[in-house]
Amino acid sequence: MQPIDCYELGPQPTWTVSSVNGVYVSFPPPPAGWTKATLVLSLNKIWTGGAINVYQFAWGGILMAGPADTLSLKGDPRVFFETESFKDVPGYLKAMLFGDPVHGIGLDAYKQRAVVDTPVGRALQVTFDPRVNGALTAAIPFPNGEEVDEAAWEFEARFLPDMLTGLTQGFKFFAGASSSTKPDDAHFSSIWKTQVGRAGTLLAGNGGAKSHGNDGWSTRFDMFMSPGPGHPLHGHFAPMQYVYWPGQSDFYGDPHLWNGAGFTPKVGEWHRYTMRLKCNTCVGTNYLKDAEFDAYLDGVLAHRWRGFYLRTTDDPLIMHAPNNVVDGVTYNVKSQLKIGRIWLNTYHGGLALPAARCSFQVRNLRVAKFK
Repeated sequence: MQPIDCYELGPQPTWTVSSVNGVYVSFPPPPAGWTKATLVLSLNKIWTGGAINVYQFAWGGILMAGPADTLSLKGDPRVFFETESFKDVPGYLKAMLFGDPVHGIGLDAYKQRAVVDTPVGRALQVTFDPRVNGALTAAIPFPNGEEVDEAAWEFEARFLPDMLTGLTQGFKFFAGASSSTKPDDAHFSSIWKTQVGRAGTLLAGNGGAKSHGNDGWSTRFDMFMSPGPGHPLHGHFAPMQYVYWPGQSDFYGDPHLWNGAGFTPKVGEWHRYTMRLKCNTCVGTNYLKDAEFDAYLDGVLAHRWRGFYLRTTDDPLIMHAPNNVVDGVTYNVKSQLKIGRIWLNTYHGGLALPAARCSFQVRNLRVAKFK
């Protein structure tokens, strides 16, 4: 088999990669009859330690699942939360989205969240601003503030054209799941009568705080930024699940690409994103690696993960001092490290700020308790 040289179609003249600088590579069409190939990378210089991760961005119709394996939450009787545009959401969520000065909850200082009209109905428009990384953080607790073993959530979204010029890195994209949190949401919980530890800060599971099985985890949704002009996939984004879990390979989360649907989201198009998560079995410190995660793009299976675990104990650190103490007050954070909330988290990067204001729109969020 003769080797084929690849070529780079992005904006960079050299292939210099780092945690904030990636490179997109494109290959010429293979000769007829080829069914497999091997990618060989030769490193010229390593400036610091680390690893090089290679992701398959263009899928070319490679399918991991057939059309029979689909999922939609529309009309599902297990859905307990549903909103078209977030204008009609409960008070606790409206406060996190738009602010509530009466109760001392800050307003949207940079005008990053607004309900807008679109050709298909109303939607929440979320905007990245070059002065800050974060665009949204909120939480949807489960009924009665409980943790659950299994849940699913879905929403529809589209990227506006300014996402192609405003982004400088990939981004955390709207809705994922996490374990329960520290009780630094106590003030919020006292106002809205929610369970403490469902809308606060994770003890571990984001921001480089590695998950260990007894402290926290998260399965946030993420998007790689689109390749630059001239690349065949310019205008497309690559979705992935960004997972902090006890078996992760680094201090930061592990990426799990949604690379099984055979297509990618494109600027200007509405797509439906559906996720289902089942927490692993754990009694005391006896745990199984039986967690399950499924991701569907427009109802078609795009990623499936089995044989992993999110917790190694049902008596986590957030239930004990000093992790359950805020301003000298001890709070009872009820947790077995099951699924504690659906985490609405939109964050640019990484560390780099956006280059300019840029937005996406999201609508028809549904959350279901499966078990």
